Amino acid sequence: MKILVVDDHALIREALRGVLKELKDDAAVVEAGNSRQAMQRIDENPDLELILLDLHLPDRSGFDVLAELRERYPSVS
Repeated sequence: MKILVVDDHALIREALRGVLKELKDDAAVVEAGNSRQAMQRIDENPDLELILLDLHLPDRSGFDVLAELRERYPSVS
C-alpha cells in the first residue's frame, strides 16, 4: 500500500510514517510538506491508495487541496 502524508511539520510526518509502518509492514510512505509538493508527489506516484492531508498548510487551505484532489484523482481515498 502506498500512502501520501501531507503535513508542513516534519515531526508529524515522521511520527505518522512510523505508525503506518507499524500497522502495515509493506506500507510505502511518500511525504510532502505543502500542497505544491503534494500535487507533485501524486503526479509522480499514480499508484497512491491513501492520502493523509493536513488541513492547515502554509501555501493553501487543506480544504481547497481536498476539493482539487477529489476532482482530479477520484480513485484515491
